[in-house]
Amino acid sequence: MTFVGKAKYTVPSGARFAFTGWLALSILFVILAVGQKVETERTRFNALADTLFREIERRVLANEAVVDGYAGILAAIGSERSPAVRSFVKTLLAQNPQINTIEAIRRIAHRDLAFLVDAMQAEGIVDFFMKRYSAKNPSGWISAEKQEYYFPVSFIAPSTNDAYARLGVDVSTVPNLSAGLQQAVGNHDI
Repeated sequence: MTFVGKAKYTVPSGARFAFTGWLALSILFVILAVGQKVETERTRFNALADTLFREIERRVLANEAVVDGYAGILAAIGSERSPAVRSFVKTLLAQNPQINTIEAIRRIAHRDLAFLVDAMQAEGIVDFFMKRYSAKNPSGWISAEKQEYYFPVSFIAPSTNDAYARLGVDVSTVPNLSAGLQQAVGNHDI
């Protein structure tokens, strides 16, 4: 059979209506499915964010409890060098893996500086000296200049070579720590 010319086919109006209806429903279902997926992901994201927030809050409270406990035992015993304080710090670090280091900072008058240096050297920290921060020095530390009061790191745990290098650092000379120190001094915490 040979066909000559163009064949013309007309879609009945009922079929057009059915196709349009089918297309509209398909688009609606896709929109609803995508909307449901977005809402599910939003709900999941919010649940994860809430969980993360609660965990951060728990850790912050735990850290505050550690600081309060350390400050309390230090105040009661009076020396960060006592075996009881060292044992307590070791336990705190073991039970709180989110805490890397515990340090004690003292307020030392210039007239008492020699006593602190002698005491630290007598404990075996022979290279202990009062240091200040210097961006120009590769190690970051140089000898502290004379001032009325110093705020040195006088205890650090755990005891590592890296930690020992920070002993004697006058925290008031470290740019990102001096504001917190000033607040602590103003609150009479140091």
